[in-house]
Amino acid sequence: MLHSFNLYSSPSDTTGTNQPELFKHKSEQSNHRYRTSPQDSAHYADPLHPPPPPLRLTPYVAVSSTDQAVLWYIARNVPDLRCWVIANPRAKPDLLEYISQAGGPHVKDCFTVLFAALDADEDRHIED
Repeated sequence: MLHSFNLYSSPSDTTGTNQPELFKHKSEQSNHRYRTSPQDSAHYADPLHPPPPPLRLTPYVAVSSTDQAVLWYIARNVPDLRCWVIANPRAKPDLLEYISQAGGPHVKDCFTVLFAALDADEDRHIED
């Protein structure tokens, strides 16, 4: 199942649940932030340049995204993609620590592969 979240507003925008609008489903966000139909284009400052579509969370996004907010969202809410975040070379240590504590499908195996690769790289530098 693909997950998505909305990038139409800033992370500082909050609603009654104290969750940033950035991570709320489109139906839960305040209507003035995005166009819900062609008739609502008057709410936009520039109707010729609509906002980007919601980001679809796939393994490719988890392994290639450099935006830490996206990686943290995946780590907290999409356990099936945690293994792909581990493979992301830009994942920060605190994010990897969270994933190791939270667990998920194949997380232990992914950390085993990561540590083996790091050990092999270290051994190669020692020999040189």
